[in-house]
Amino acid sequence: MRIAYLSRACVPSRSANSIHVMKMCQALGTAGHDTTLYATYPKKIEPDQPQDPFIYYGVERTFSINYTTLSTHPGGSYYYAFVSAYKALRSKPTLVYGRNPLGCLFSALRGYPTALELHMPNEQGRPLVAFALGLLFRLPAFKALIVITDTLRKHYESAWPFLKDHIIVAPDGADPIDPNLEPVSLTFKGERPQIAYVGHLYHGKGAELVAEVAELVPEFDFHIVGGTECDLERWRRDKNLPSNLKLHGYIPHKDVPTYLLAFDTLLLPNQPCVHIGGGSTDIGEWTSPLKLFEYMASGRPIICSDVPVLQDIAHHNVNMLVCRHDRAEDWAEALRYLADHPEVGSRLAAEAQSELINVYSWQARARTLIMKIAHNFQSSPLAKAEG
Repeated sequence: MRIAYLSRACVPSRSANSIHVMKMCQALGTAGHDTTLYATYPKKIEPDQPQDPFIYYGVERTFSINYTTLSTHPGGSYYYAFVSAYKALRSKPTLVYGRNPLGCLFSALRGYPTALELHMPNEQGRPLVAFALGLLFRLPAFKALIVITDTLRKHYESAWPFLKDHIIVAPDGADPIDPNLEPVSLTFKGERPQIAYVGHLYHGKGAELVAEVAELVPEFDFHIVGGTECDLERWRRDKNLPSNLKLHGYIPHKDVPTYLLAFDTLLLPNQPCVHIGGGSTDIGEWTSPLKLFEYMASGRPIICSDVPVLQDIAHHNVNMLVCRHDRAEDWAEALRYLADHPEVGSRLAAEAQSELINVYSWQARARTLIMKIAHNFQSSPLAKAEG
């Protein structure tokens, strides 16, 4: 297939959105599809950030990138969607796949088979987007809606019942980690267990819980890897951090595996409400955290929150331990249990890693999606519902 991947992602950047689209395009290209990512370039590059996005994300050059400037002026997002779709359609793609609803709408209006992926209800509080989605879903060229959680599937089935047979649930993914990769050298590492949370310090990601657990388990060393410079400054200023907790700050995404391999147990303390970028948008009900899958790839035991949206992936005492999101004491008890029963941690980690490789790798995700979308090429949701 010739695939045009429409996105508003800023590439390269630190956003999870940009990681997702780069990894998916790599997987599509690896599967043999002629793939082009349509994205926007950042206005500012961090001093230590490679300008080459393939180097920045550590992905293979299995696809090409076509850039369009995203204007901050009123109407800039509509102009961007139109221009990026126009560029994509000039290549006569077999499939237009996108995270940009308006770009996908323009493509489907021109009759090109189109699939849209959404990670949250983009239409909430945005009547124009709701109108555009409703129009897109009814077009003959629209072939599939891809969502990352079953909660999102239920949301869209309720809003547009005729979509039922054309919604594909595909959680996020990760790449398997090279078993020969050398872990990063930690500043303090002896015989004490090394525990880590890797991710943002946004409200709802649960890093505060990690600090509480560190106080309860002074015989372990804890690490928080991630966060902006402003976040780290705020934490050091406003929080009385225990001496056994180290803040590492941001690391490039390509280096994440070397950090994961350096730790004994990994924590995913997501809370019911997650506000991205410090804003008011709550993705807690819909999220499928990239870090969960990267953790699973590491072969290290995982302790995860009991928030409902993660229960499709996190199964207590099967592939990880699951603790209450609001009880630091439970997390402390789970950590001590894993330290006292290393065979349990090894069993859980092996199961999680096996699931990642066989079900949740980017390659597996890409193969499954293309197979299911291609199956829909001879139909559209509305035509099938009316038939």
